[in-house]
Amino acid sequence: MINPLCSSLKFQTFVRYVSSNVRTRFAPSPTGSLHLGSLRTALYNYLFARSNGGLFVLRIEDTDQKRRIPGSEQEIYQVLRRFHIDWDEGPSHETSWNNRDGPYGPYIQSQRLSLYQKYAEQLINQGRAYRCFCSTERLQKMQSIARKIGSSGSYDRHCMSLTSEQVLELRGQNVPYVIRAKMPDKMTSFNDSVYGCLSPGSSKRSTATPTAFHDDFVIMKSDGFPTYHFANVVDDHEMHITHVIRGAEWIPSTYKHMELYRAFDWKPPQFAHLPLLFNKDGSKLSKRQNHAHVQHLLSDGFMPEAVLNHVALMGWSGKGKVSDFLQMDDMIRLFSLKEITKGSVTVDLGKLEFLNKHHLAHKAETQAGCFELAKEALPLLQKQYTVKDSDLEIIAKWVFLLRKRIRKLENLPGLMSYVFEKPQWSTSELEEWKRNLEPFTSVDILCDMIEGMDREPTWHEDNIHHIVERVSKAHEDIPAKFMYAIIRFAVCGNTPGAGIINTIHLLGKAETMERMETLLDKLRR
Repeated sequence: MINPLCSSLKFQTFVRYVSSNVRTRFAPSPTGSLHLGSLRTALYNYLFARSNGGLFVLRIEDTDQKRRIPGSEQEIYQVLRRFHIDWDEGPSHETSWNNRDGPYGPYIQSQRLSLYQKYAEQLINQGRAYRCFCSTERLQKMQSIARKIGSSGSYDRHCMSLTSEQVLELRGQNVPYVIRAKMPDKMTSFNDSVYGCLSPGSSKRSTATPTAFHDDFVIMKSDGFPTYHFANVVDDHEMHITHVIRGAEWIPSTYKHMELYRAFDWKPPQFAHLPLLFNKDGSKLSKRQNHAHVQHLLSDGFMPEAVLNHVALMGWSGKGKVSDFLQMDDMIRLFSLKEITKGSVTVDLGKLEFLNKHHLAHKAETQAGCFELAKEALPLLQKQYTVKDSDLEIIAKWVFLLRKRIRKLENLPGLMSYVFEKPQWSTSELEEWKRNLEPFTSVDILCDMIEGMDREPTWHEDNIHHIVERVSKAHEDIPAKFMYAIIRFAVCGNTPGAGIINTIHLLGKAETMERMETLLDKLRR
């Protein structure tokens, strides 16, 4: 019987698995909405894997159960799928394979607790870790004293000298304990693909200091869950991750991770840390800001393709690109860690709007793209106008016509106001027309247009263009721009729009003539 998991997609993954030495991962925590920094991390890991024929792994790091937010894990899957960042291995709730999809699962850390416990015991047996039974009160008192004397507050290794008998006795009494890693006296530097050789205290981008480095940090908590640092190292080793690409804020943690690799005598992956993200005012991009969240930008009308394009350029120069307008295939083809900038990156929403306009126009070049955009815009239009679901086809045509003017889909209701509502000309607007162009001239132009359209049996752009040309020749003493302006004023009011010939064609013969006759009547008064 053929295993249903052996789909063509999984076969492609298998081919990459047996033929590639590159394995990257994205390991988010389900503690809130995905932000731009996380999306960039996911994208760069995905691009590096794909550009090198490698595998991209998704892992859910949920060891901090207190901070877990219901629904966050599902949002991670939804966002990645919406951006077409497809993982080769990771959680798969669509199969019955014990929520596993890959040879190194499960890919959710809370389902791997026994593995972390095994490795923690291994470090204890090697003398590289020990159980700490210190109470919260003792630790707080120790830190309070350290602050008063200006010390770092590192753990004083009080429990490291406990004998085996003492440990057994305390465990027999069910005294809560954590497991701490025994840190060496010497610090370990590491080579970063972006910043070069980094050492604690010597790196401008690291907040670690030689004193803080010696702290015997906790690797297993009293609730049986591992800390981020420990689970991160164990999982990267177990899942054969070759490259870790993440934000520069994790540089101080990397020194701890390097010591764990040394303790286990494991080969560490190659690290590449990405520049920090800042707002235009110089402040650090914060999770508390709406524009930092991916879902907020999507809800605000930005296309996934544009957001992804924008995120790709947050620290990557894209050497060899023809323009900043990039599709996923372009990113995969061009991506290189050698082109990651060392300096901080400014998040510019103006740039995102620029890219969104280009991606939207590009998508609207095809009939299928117009229909897709029209479907997304339909609820927005129905909030303001009387629009039926059956109007989708005509809306798609308007999307195509207005494609170069739409910055975001949220702009479409405003751009299409004259489509659903007849122009309302104020007295001051009519008076202005009378000053700029003699009233009788405007009347003549509109009369000739109405007459020409009434005689035209076929309603087509070419026929409308011929009508306008004939009227223009009949009033050759009037500059063409004024003639076109009065026609647009009659049809659209003062709302900017697409080419007037196409606009008239889509509005229809009867609607266009009625609008011109209405303005004609007002100008004659």
